[in-house]
Amino acid sequence: MKNNTFNLLFLVLFTIIINLLNVVNLGVFWDDWTLFNMSDQGIKDQFIGNGGFYGGSYHIHSFLNSLPNPVLSYRIVSLILTISSALLFHKILIISKLFTPKNSFFIALIFIALPYNLARITMICLPYTVSLFIFLLACFMYFKSDLIKSDLYRYLSLPLFYFSFFTNSLLLLYSLILLHILIKNNPLFDFKKWMIMLKTNFLFFSIPVLFWFIRQKYFHPIKLYSEYNEIKLSNIIALPIDIFKSINANIIGIMQLLFEHPYSWLVIMVIFLAILIFSSSFKKMQVVKSISFDSIKKEWFWLSLLMITLSLTPYLLVGKAPSFEDYDTRHQLLLNFGVSILIFFAITRLVKSKHHMMVFCIFLFLLSSVHVSLQFKQMRRWLSQEIIMHYIKENNSLSSKVIYVEYKKDRRDDYFSNFRFYELNGMYKLIKGKEDKLFIDENFVAGKLGKSNLSQFVKFRIENHALTNCNMKDFTPDGTCSTMIMQFEYRNNYFKIMRDVLHYYTNRNSFYLNSDDYVKISFESKAPEAVLPLMN
Repeated sequence: MKNNTFNLLFLVLFTIIINLLNVVNLGVFWDDWTLFNMSDQGIKDQFIGNGGFYGGSYHIHSFLNSLPNPVLSYRIVSLILTISSALLFHKILIISKLFTPKNSFFIALIFIALPYNLARITMICLPYTVSLFIFLLACFMYFKSDLIKSDLYRYLSLPLFYFSFFTNSLLLLYSLILLHILIKNNPLFDFKKWMIMLKTNFLFFSIPVLFWFIRQKYFHPIKLYSEYNEIKLSNIIALPIDIFKSINANIIGIMQLLFEHPYSWLVIMVIFLAILIFSSSFKKMQVVKSISFDSIKKEWFWLSLLMITLSLTPYLLVGKAPSFEDYDTRHQLLLNFGVSILIFFAITRLVKSKHHMMVFCIFLFLLSSVHVSLQFKQMRRWLSQEIIMHYIKENNSLSSKVIYVEYKKDRRDDYFSNFRFYELNGMYKLIKGKEDKLFIDENFVAGKLGKSNLSQFVKFRIENHALTNCNMKDFTPDGTCSTMIMQFEYRNNYFKIMRDVLHYYTNRNSFYLNSDDYVKISFESKAPEAVLPLMN
């Protein structure tokens, strides 16, 4: 009992340390600007449009945005849910009798260290983290009911499963519960057994169907989001190839990220030394009493592949491939489950038992290294954001109605570097208190605007009640346009970033003196040729 408690505390400590940079990062990222410094009505309109109002997303955001420091509140809630999810996953592996407590502990460590879903730092993605926690809590109660033979736990899991489905990708992962019911009852070709099984488990088989029916009838996306997450035939046809590509991008891609950011190894080494020093009784832990792991089953490999496939498929069907690019990391929400089991299986099957612990520690070290390095990238983006807002505050040359943003950046630094037009609009609104400008970047002009012009773009936003959400409700084009040039600098010195974060909190003037280390901003009073056709 004592060892088990220590293991749980160790998992909590490891989760806190691996996610600590996210807590001190007060950046407002991506679609967060449709929530942060936004009226309650603006938030409500957004979630009525995307179908999330009745799923509780609006209520979560409305409450947290009403707190004195909403960004920090989001970060703390996200960390608490991440810790709770890791502990639940650890417990589920044990009570489902899939793994021994020792093996479950090591799989849970990999689960925590995997550098997936870095978009969970954002405010807008918190409902996904909430849904995942609720789903894991439901799974825990379901398997607990089998363990203690309690129908109460079993039926209490049903409403939890239902509410977790508001993150729709969990519907497919729920099929593992149905598979468990089938295996447990083993009806095979016995019609009578099938009938008994379906009668006994009718609610478990019907709840995803009930949820989907209610969703389609009462809270499907409308207006601006009318085609949001539509399943297309072309995506179904391409699914097998896309699954293979996504496995390569998200599993092999971890090692590619590692070699891009070797300096993070030093940071992780310091972290691991801190853990070892803190854990003076580390060697007394139950999990390291023997150097090898418990018995290995080949079924784990097929289970991990099934979980990975179920985690990728819902996103691929709607054309949103999980990856480490930009905010597509949010589509990695479910990958930790299958990949953590797959890595553990690979270590135990391919490595001699006497080397299990050494190889495991190396893997944990490398995965944690990538995880932390990506958080440093997010940290750098936050600091760049603060410098942009400082420029807006100190510069009075932004008189044009349309500000065209041109990016110049190091080719190695394409992660969290581009700012959407509504992000820049939101920064201007926060600093100046006005919503009468449109910052429109070169990528948006080349991509979404393309053949359309600016007036059509504004008209589309007005018709779909989206000007408020985009922080431009008072904007009317008058033919004036100027150019803001941002040159992002590639800095991989993590200790310098930590020092600059400290300066941001303690000596803001000193922080701004080093602003050129992140982004250099210049201004031209004329519009570039690329945007002139849009002004007519």
